[in-house]
Amino acid sequence: MLVTEEKVEEIINYLAESDDEYGKIAARVKGLEKDEKIITAQGLLEHRRYEKTMAESEAKARSSQQYREWREKYENAVADFEIMRSRRNTYQIIWETWRTEQANLRKS
Repeated sequence: MLVTEEKVEEIINYLAESDDEYGKIAARVKGLEKDEKIITAQGLLEHRRYEKTMAESEAKARSSQQYREWREKYENAVADFEIMRSRRNTYQIIWETWRTEQANLRKS
């Protein structure tokens, strides 16, 4: 498989231009992971008054509208992150393949 110069240029541009977005998506995932604890704790406090056990309170907290909304945001953020990470990894593999091809051409 010979990697074209155009493809190499596309890869370099994508990797360079996606760094900031990749960092922002990673930070969003980490922030949302922290938010789960806050949302769950708020739900526990709210439901603790009405439920007999902590398990019942936690179940109510995790079935609340706020928790479901958080869950959807979190899943979307993780999907965005994994898609971008996969694409960047694929491009890095193609980049390394091109570098190997170039080294082999110089040896010949």
